[in-house]
Amino acid sequence: MNILHLATQYGDLEIREVELSTITDAELQKWEFGISREELQRCFAQGVALMQGHTPGERLRPCASQRLDRSWQVRLVRYSPHDDPLMHDHHRGRAN
Repeated sequence: MNILHLATQYGDLEIREVELSTITDAELQKWEFGISREELQRCFAQGVALMQGHTPGERLRPCASQRLDRSWQVRLVRYSPHDDPLMHDHHRGRAN
């Protein structure tokens, strides 16, 4: 499953590939991230390309963040123990 994390002032927003086509213009405006649909799609495609050749065991994720010039940059970010989904039992609310 392909995903992209958008780094925001409120924390990372995870967008899954199946959700990409269902995001409305109203949602993009509501998020107030300053990202257009075209830019979001470009970032998602770049994230998919960056993840090629990497395995889940490497614990990497593509993350898009806005630069000071308001353009968006995608890079691979390593999960920390605090936000790694494999380190938490989401059904019981505790770490494994």
